[in-house]
Amino acid sequence: MRLAQPFPTLLPVVSRHSSKPAFSAPLRTIAALHRRGAGGIRIALTLTQALDETIRLSFRALPLSEKNLICLVALGGYGRKELCFASDTDIMFLVPEHDPMNQAAMAVQKLLHQLLDLGLDIGHSARTISDCIAMRDSDVESWVSLVESRFLIGNKGLFQQFRKSLGRQISTSDHAALIKDLVTRAD
Repeated sequence: MRLAQPFPTLLPVVSRHSSKPAFSAPLRTIAALHRRGAGGIRIALTLTQALDETIRLSFRALPLSEKNLICLVALGGYGRKELCFASDTDIMFLVPEHDPMNQAAMAVQKLLHQLLDLGLDIGHSARTISDCIAMRDSDVESWVSLVESRFLIGNKGLFQQFRKSLGRQISTSDHAALIKDLVTRAD
């Protein structure tokens, strides 16, 4: 039986700054590892690590000082380090509460375009800490993905404030009501 292409949603990637593949070489190596029988957990962790590095390199290459206002946060399966070959990449751009000059918004837009230019399948959102906290009442499934989130790169202080705010929200939540809400949505 012939297997399908191992990376159906990932295009061969070439960086704007060089003619060398930016993400396709690590994917070929990981695919070969998989074909030799490496287990699923090892493959998921290796895929996550390769994608983390690609995103971090893109962030570092961004020539804007405004990039230091934002934080990139991994969500969903990507945040849990459970990537598969055809997984999309769920990231959140955590932005400051007040951005009167739209500097953070400009950094988000430039970085997102850079990641899309690499051929990555990006599911994304841009949120403030207040937006994240408000999701508990409006979109509990997305809120749970925030609880499982992981820092990638950017403004570490902003991410720490975000985690602290989520921690306070969790500790003061009605846990029984949260579980009931999650079970009800699963039905």
